Amino acid sequence: LIAKLSVEINNHWGIEDKTLAEFICSLGEESKSLDDFHERLGDNGADATPQLAQTFYNLIMTLGGKKAKLANPSAAAIRRPDLVPPERLENDERAQQFPGLAVPDKPDREELKLDRPDERVGAA
Repeated sequence: LIAKLSVEINNHWGIEDKTLAEFICSLGEESKSLDDFHERLGDNGADATPQLAQTFYNLIMTLGGKKAKLANPSAAAIRRPDLVPPERLENDERAQQFPGLAVPDKPDREELKLDRPDERVGAA
C-alpha cells in the first residue's frame, strides 16, 4: 500500500517520500468518507485535486482498508461462531488469534466419502 501511494505521489507531485505516503495513508484510514479525506489533505497543506484525493482514498480503502478490519477474527468464525468449541477458545491462544483455523476436523463429511463399487447396494 505504501509503495503504491509513493508511486502515485511521485507521479503527481514529483516527491519520493515514504513518510509522506504513510501520513496520507493514516489520513485515509482516519477519514469517514472521500470528502472528509479530501478536506483533511487540504487542512494539512496538500494541493490535491478531487481526482487525486479519490485515487489515494481508493488505494487506501482497497489495499489497506480500515485498521479495525485487521483486528477482527476470521470471517468464518464470525459467520459461524458455534463451529469453534468455547473451551478451545478459552484455553488456546492460537485459537483466539485464528478462530477460523480452530474449527475441528470432520472426516465423516459427505463430500469426503468415496463411492466405491464394492460398497454399492446390490453389487455382484
